[in-house]
Amino acid sequence: MPDTRRRVASMYQARAVHQVINQIREEGQLTFEFTIICLISRCKMGKNSYREVLARASSFLEQNQLEGHMIEYVFLQRKHWNKTDYLLHMHEPITAEDQKQIDEDMAKLLAHYPPQYLIGSEAFLDYRFKVTPDTLIPRPETEELVEKCLKLTQKQANQALKVVDVGTGTGAIA
Repeated sequence: MPDTRRRVASMYQARAVHQVINQIREEGQLTFEFTIICLISRCKMGKNSYREVLARASSFLEQNQLEGHMIEYVFLQRKHWNKTDYLLHMHEPITAEDQKQIDEDMAKLLAHYPPQYLIGSEAFLDYRFKVTPDTLIPRPETEELVEKCLKLTQKQANQALKVVDVGTGTGAIA
């Protein structure tokens, strides 16, 4: 009887995987190679830890000349986990929901979709700003520019300054 239950569970998982993959494929964002990896990882559901799944996804991104750490960054942001949380949970079996989200995120990352758009925000000078495809993503270089401007204007602290922030996207500079 336990064997039958396992087979039924595997068939159910495979059906769910096919639905996710077909949906992403219809959007034109899934390669055949990644489809196979998704199927293999889903069939082993419950045996894979968070660490194993993220390591495999990271390696796959690097094989496709993308930054491997992007999937871990997106995953941790979505879970609202810091590195310590990840270290505490990394050996636990990954949940079906988390696996599905990683598969969807991987498909978008492989299509060169910015990770900041996936999570919907980006940090800038210790603040989080909402970002969408309609806004520019705040860049570290812009942070440096703002810090230099702030240093230059400290001498004029008692004077009213006029600063214009036009067309920068998120309003992070303002």
